[in-house]
Formats: sequence, structure tokens, C-alpha cells
Amino acid sequence: MFRSRLAIKIGLLIVIVLILGFGASTIVTIRRESDALIDQNKIAARRLTTAVVASIEGAMLQERPDVTRTMIQELKSSSLVEGFTIYRRNGVEAFTDLATAGDVARRAGLAPEVLANISKMQRAPGAPMSGPLFAQALDPTTAERIRHHFVLESVGEKTFKNVSQPIHVYRVIPPGIYEKIL
Repeated sequence: MFRSRLAIKIGLLIVIVLILGFGASTIVTIRRESDALIDQNKIAARRLTTAVVASIEGAMLQERPDVTRTMIQELKSSSLVEGFTIYRRNGVEAFTDLATAGDVARRAGLAPEVLANISKMQRAPGAPMSGPLFAQALDPTTAERIRHHFVLESVGEKTFKNVSQPIHVYRVIPPGIYEKIL
């Protein structure tokens, strides 16, 4: 009788240790997989951001903001991207009105068909952007340090990763030659 109670206690102890061990192992594995998935999402967001920035810079150097507007609209309507907004230095959403296009047309000249395409895409800008992260992204001394910096933002029940990356601004010297100014 004493031996059977001891055997039951040892058996229960073994079962409890196994349950705790497998439970802890499962929790650790889930955390590792979750971290790996988050890292993969960050890498994908960095790649997308780099490709979009390169595309915008290329389109702007070719004086084709209409191409950039079309790309932004495509990204916003994509099911893979939850939200996508580009802001000017003053915090107003870029590529929504004719302010920049008019400035470019006055300073460097813009093809009439490009200006007509841009006019068709005009819409009211979204909410302005401000805050310390936006100010850091505009500051040349901190912009490179926070490049591809992710900030978690909760909207309702969803959590988003915001990426802050400045887009370089170029100045036309003579036609066809550009100098990076920012």
C-alpha cells in the first residue's frame, strides 16, 4: 500500500514536470516565432519603403509627379498595405493639391500634359502630421539615424508600424542637372 501511494506520487510528479516543461517550451517557441515574424515584416516594410522612395525620387527627377500620384493611389488601394501617406516638410500631405506642381512649373517648367494629369488627380489633403518623430525625420542631423525607424501606433483594435524616412529633395541647376539639397 505504501509502495502504490509512492508510485502514484512519483507518477503525478513526472506528469506535472512534463506538462510544465512542454508548456514552457511551447511558450518560448511561440515567442521566438512571433519575434521572427515581426522581423520579417520589418524587413518587408523596409524593402517596400526603399523601393517607393527610389521610385518617387526617380519620378521627381524626371519631372513626373503624376507617376508618383498614381503609384501612391495604387499603394493605398492595395490590400497588402494598410495605410500609406507622404508628407511635405510643413506637415501637409504631399501629392494631393497643385501647390508643389505650381511651384515646379514656375521654377523649372512642367510639361502641360503632366500638369493636366496632376490637375485630374487633385483632392483635399488628409490630416496634417506633426510631433517629435516627424520633426526628427526632417532634421538632417537625426534623419539618417531614425531612417526606417518603426513606431507602433494603435488605431482602434489594430496596431500599426509607422516608418519614418525622409525623401531627398533635389534642385535643378541647369535643365537636366540636379543637386541634392536635402
